[in-house]
Amino acid sequence: MANLIWLGTTSTAFNTGANWSGGSVPSASDSIRFVAAYSNPVAAYNFSGTALADVVVEKGYSGAMGTKTGDLQLTCTFFEFAGEGVSYIDLSASSIAPRVISTATSPGTGLYGLYLIGSALTTLSVESGSVGFAAVHGSTSTVATIRQRAGDCRIGQGTTLTTYSGYGGSATVLCNMTNANLYGATLTTGEQGTITTLTIERGVCVANSTGTITTANINGGEVDLSRSGSARTITTVNMNPGGGISYDPDAVTLSTISEADAPIRITTSDL
Repeated sequence: MANLIWLGTTSTAFNTGANWSGGSVPSASDSIRFVAAYSNPVAAYNFSGTALADVVVEKGYSGAMGTKTGDLQLTCTFFEFAGEGVSYIDLSASSIAPRVISTATSPGTGLYGLYLIGSALTTLSVESGSVGFAAVHGSTSTVATIRQRAGDCRIGQGTTLTTYSGYGGSATVLCNMTNANLYGATLTTGEQGTITTLTIERGVCVANSTGTITTANINGGEVDLSRSGSARTITTVNMNPGGGISYDPDAVTLSTISEADAPIRITTSDL
């Protein structure tokens, strides 16, 4: 087991030994780092057949990783990203909890600093940055939980997601979710994704999706259904003090509303 640093001084080829500090291509159980002192880009390559240990992209590393037409595919037991180059990374079947500390600044509207996919991720932690998870059209990924502290995220329609928990920042989620928990983030749903249980303590849920929200527990913050004229349904709404909901009754069906015996906010509008 070795600790290797990407040099990239010979070429952008991941599988060239001279591009690594040890003089050879990483082997199973090796740990690899991408560091600021060697910010040379690394080309797309499928290295998923070798089970690495730690893969760390340190803050200050500004090289691009992969391209929009091909990912750098890796299998590892730990992944942490704080790079500053636009990157496309596939964690393949790694059953891990990736941590995104920061990314490159978004290169433009609808673009992201880090494009990430994986088929068996447990918990994805986004602390800041611009992250597109399965955001490329047609891509698929599986992650049990996404926890977002800050930054901007886009979760693609091809994602299998159990729980989204947002503490800050903003996220656009296009897939189905079993649980969506808001503690201060702004969550925007789009296209046809459903939510089984939405619980909002603080923040805003902009529910544009035509998919049904089965239960909305509005304990604070706001559920905003007024920005789209598409027909939508919330089966059960549990309103508590400090919470609010705005919607167009011509487009949105609230099947059952349970209101607390205290001030709440319900606003209707015609689009």
